Parts: sequence; C-alpha cells; structure tokens
Amino acid sequence: SEEYADFMVDEGNILNAITAITGACYFNLVGNTYNVYVPISNLPRNTIQLYGYGAYPNLYGLLDINSFELSGINRIQSIPALGLRGQGVLIGLVDSGIDYLHEAFRREDGTSKIYSIWDQTIDSEGLQPQRFQYGTEYTQSQINQALVAENPLSVVPTKDEIGHGTFLAGIAAGNRKEEEKFSGIVPDAEIVAVKLKPAKQFLRDFWRIPDGAVAFQKNDFIMGLQYLVQVARQVNRPISISIAGGNEGNTGHHYLGEIINGKVSDLVELNVGPGVSGFTMEFWGQTPTNFSIDIQTPTGEYIPRIPPGIKESRDIGLIFEPTRINVDYQLVESQSGDQLILVR
Repeated sequence: SEEYADFMVDEGNILNAITAITGACYFNLVGNTYNVYVPISNLPRNTIQLYGYGAYPNLYGLLDINSFELSGINRIQSIPALGLRGQGVLIGLVDSGIDYLHEAFRREDGTSKIYSIWDQTIDSEGLQPQRFQYGTEYTQSQINQALVAENPLSVVPTKDEIGHGTFLAGIAAGNRKEEEKFSGIVPDAEIVAVKLKPAKQFLRDFWRIPDGAVAFQKNDFIMGLQYLVQVARQVNRPISISIAGGNEGNTGHHYLGEIINGKVSDLVELNVGPGVSGFTMEFWGQTPTNFSIDIQTPTGEYIPRIPPGIKESRDIGLIFEPTRINVDYQLVESQSGDQLILVR
C-alpha cells in the first residue's frame, strides 16, 4: 500500500519506538533486521533523525549489459568433456520479471525451462509463496498450462514490461540458437525468477528519484533472494545467484578528499544536468574527526557553514533559484560508525 512507509530497522530502541506508532506492523526480514510498515499519516516529523539513515531502504535501478564473450565463457563452454551447460542447476533472477512466452525459455518439447516465478506486483489471495505476505507465485506446471492455452496471460498474467530481466535471463540460460549465433551461458539450467515491485512513492520522494525512472527497494531485493534460496532448498538443487557491480566505472560519481594539517577545507563541485528534478549526495567522514559543509549555488547564493551537531537537520529554501535543500547530519551513523552528511 502506498499509504504505508517501509523501514528496515535492527533490534533495539529504534525498533521499539517505530513499532509503537499506531498502525505499525513488522516481521523479521533477515538476521536481527526487521521490515517495518508504518502509516505515513502517523509518521512523526523528521524521521531520519529519529530512526537514522539506515532505516530507509536503498533504491536500485537497472544496469548495463555487455557480451559475455570477453569473459572467456565461450572457450570453457566449448570443451565437451566438462559439459558445463547448467544441468540440474537453478539460475536465480531478481529483476523486472521474465517473458515466459519467449522461445529462449522453452525446451524442444515446448515446455518451460522456468521452474517458478514470484511476481511481487500481482496480489492473489492465498497464492503468495510460502513465508511471504504479498505477490503471487506461479509454478512450472502453471506456466506449462499457459503455454498451451489460447490466451496464456489469462492463466499466468505475469509480464516483463521493461525487458531487462528477460534480457539477463536470456544471457544466463537462454536456449542455444545456432542460426542466430546465440547461446545462454548455461542453456540447460532452469530459471527461478522474481519480478520486483516498483519502489513506493514515499521512498522515491525521500531519495529524490525522478518520475519515470525505474527503482526497486532493498527490502524487496532481500526477500527475493530469500525466495530463491527457499525454492532451491525445497527441491534440493544448487542455485546460482549473480550480482552486477562496477557498472559506473570511472564515470565520476564518487569523490575522495582529505583535509590534512594546515588545510581547513576541501572544495567539491557537483554538476547537475538540465531537467534533473532532484538528487541525493552523501558525505562520509572517518571518525573521530567531525566535519561540516557550506554550500554555494551556481548563481552565487551562499549558505554559510552548518556546524556539526547531534541530529542537526536543515530545510533550506533558496532565494534566487526554485530549489530546496535538505541537509541531515549523523555524527555517528549506526551501521558504519562514521559521520554522515546527507544532502538531498
């Protein structure tokens, strides 16, 4: 429900405080971390200072895809004695879903190579996966029924509107097509797919995600991974789950600076492109040193230094530009122990 805010909170005083809010509900997510749902209308003001930066699930977008030939997989796959084609292995996919109608995921007899799909966006009473409270699980037998039906989507209505998950699944375990000179990395493997639900507007607003941008929540990711492991354990089969990293490369989205003896400040310039409706920037400093920021806008408007303080929070409205800036200090961020200045 868009009327509820999602939080991820560890056991302790903060969990006790947030779950005491009228209408709050929660369950154990992983380890000592809990998923907490709170009616937005009952949230106190300035929740980041009350519950901390780590309570807000991060949001993630889509990643670029490159050919797997450069990795040397083709050479390994072509050694017959090894037979590394994924026999008996499940491939786990947590993404935008999968187009189960695509021929890349059908065996020669027409049946599906997809073992199951958990679509978090479709709520069907009583059809959620075991241990999970939302979405709908579609089994391989249901998918096979859909494939022979006159209207497959009336039997299994899950779709991949974005296409990103389908593309990844094809690279991982798509059928070998000699005429198209294409093969998935492990074409004999079966696929377990999770279609993530879109991030809630409450979190999109907090992280300043622009309208139209694809974004998924960290807690939905974690539950998707738990579902993959649960399926693998139920059928006693190995499962492969890959993550992508380093796609930003040297695009300049990060900056590292050091204020040494004899130097009192470091200048960091942030270029915001035209049409950008919002952004988030994080400054992390190693303890025990405290640091603070001041801000100068492109038109020259100056915001004097905001001194570090416990639960320091500012909502700044610019005079010469249609912009608001939120600055929140966390002198000791609970998860890392370092100082954080969050600028939105």
